Amino acid sequence: MNSSDIYVKTPQGEEAMTQRTRVVQRSQRMVLVLVDGKTRVAELSAKIGDSRLVETALKELEAGGFIVLSGESSKEEARPVSRPAMATPSQLSQFSTFGPKPGQAAVSSSAETVMPSNFSTFGRPLPPRPGAAPAEPGPGRQLETGREPDERQPTRRVLPIGRIIGASLGLGILAVAGAALFYPYGNHRPELEASLSRQLGVPVRIGEVTPRFLPAPALELSRVHLGQEGEGQLDSVLLPGLWSHVRGKAPDRSEVIRIQGGRLSVEALSRWLMRPDASGPLKVGVRQLELLVAGSPLGALSGEIQRGTDGRLQLASLQSDDRGLRLELKPRGQDLEVQLEASAWKPVNSFPLTFSHAMAQGVLQGASVLLDSVDLRFLDGRYEGDLRIDWGATPGVAGNGSLYHLNSAGLAALWGGHASISGGLSGSLRFRAGGRDPEQLMASLEAEGDWRIERGEMRGVDLANAIRLGRGQVARGGSTRFERLSTHARLSPTGLQLSHLLLEAGLMQARGQVEVDPAGAFQGRLGVDLSRSGSTATTVQLNGRLPVLEAFVQ
Repeated sequence: MNSSDIYVKTPQGEEAMTQRTRVVQRSQRMVLVLVDGKTRVAELSAKIGDSRLVETALKELEAGGFIVLSGESSKEEARPVSRPAMATPSQLSQFSTFGPKPGQAAVSSSAETVMPSNFSTFGRPLPPRPGAAPAEPGPGRQLETGREPDERQPTRRVLPIGRIIGASLGLGILAVAGAALFYPYGNHRPELEASLSRQLGVPVRIGEVTPRFLPAPALELSRVHLGQEGEGQLDSVLLPGLWSHVRGKAPDRSEVIRIQGGRLSVEALSRWLMRPDASGPLKVGVRQLELLVAGSPLGALSGEIQRGTDGRLQLASLQSDDRGLRLELKPRGQDLEVQLEASAWKPVNSFPLTFSHAMAQGVLQGASVLLDSVDLRFLDGRYEGDLRIDWGATPGVAGNGSLYHLNSAGLAALWGGHASISGGLSGSLRFRAGGRDPEQLMASLEAEGDWRIERGEMRGVDLANAIRLGRGQVARGGSTRFERLSTHARLSPTGLQLSHLLLEAGLMQARGQVEVDPAGAFQGRLGVDLSRSGSTATTVQLNGRLPVLEAFVQ
């Protein structure tokens, strides 16, 4: 390496400047940065202060293809060199280790032109054959001073075997591709429908059968209808092992079948998952499959279904794209165990409640699910207990559990739109309702439990004001704050009944019962005691329609 050499970056070196991982050694990268096609090696050494480091780095960068020697420096260093004449035999023998030893006669230097056959490849002259006439130099055999050996050889024509082979391969590939594209894949529709019907346990109809070659050869089934109307339709099913299907052979079970898009009822999914298939795939990938519960969409889910080598379900894991809903399904005896977790979730779009968080575990049995462990967070509180949901011949919902710190105003508004009370509601709850949609469920809801509301307010009446006004006077509107209200509540389609009611507000206590119909008509009778002694209780009658009531002392 000359100190006046100039190096320039290659395209690979320019790319390495933007990707630090291409040149990881610090010394190499420092020198590569300074290489600009103008700076000489000596100048680079002066800038860095270590000529040995610079030369080592330049050699490594040149070997790696990051830099090359600049054309300018090579021209500057190049000097005209005359081509030496071809050595004579005497000259060859003087330098060859196989030449004449000292004391031997030297070959005459006057022999300027000799036949190449008179010399061995090592430069030693060969003795002439006895009786042989001196060979005359023929055409193309005479040595010419300054001519390279290659120039003396005639040019040979090479047959284009590579081109012939390449063309043959290209034609073969085109023939195979043409056969693959125009093969009648639709002829396999009947056997594919029979295979899927056996695996899913319901009749299957396939709309179209087409090949897919990327990212891997596969057979795509489009518009796959399952069972009866409403049970399900899959937009696309991708079956790997294209050539296996074409040859009529069973595909590799380890290949993943992929389902993209569509709608599937929970009943059809349950039947498919619980149906063993020893010849079916071990894994099925699912993408954007919408589950239907009683015809209503539960949400578009993606995930994977895994089976054992015996064809039995091991685990089906599905979730929405935003992970707001996650489902895990696995066998539990003869049933299908369900584990659900959701956040900011509505079971269906028309459902009046949004669960901030929901966790449930139970079993799926055909058109019903029995959740024996439920934790639902809504209206600033939660429900813990069990839950049964049916969407078959007798659709409905039922549950038994406990309420904790529920927003009573939100609960009252949910029931009838007349938020006449506020506070945190806790207590027991047993409920049931029938119907196929949220409106029918709310209209038929029946619930019962012992409730306690703390730090709340009863709006529409001021009990203390009614006592102050006394007999003959009517107190309208207002509100009554309380520390605690406990009661036995019973809700039915005909209205809400609060019996054994006890309201505590400072020194005031009120006992009695209240009834409210779905339209907001209110009537009640309370014994009010301002001193909590119980001996001076005053009976107050409540009437009217929420949100304004009338109260008067009897």
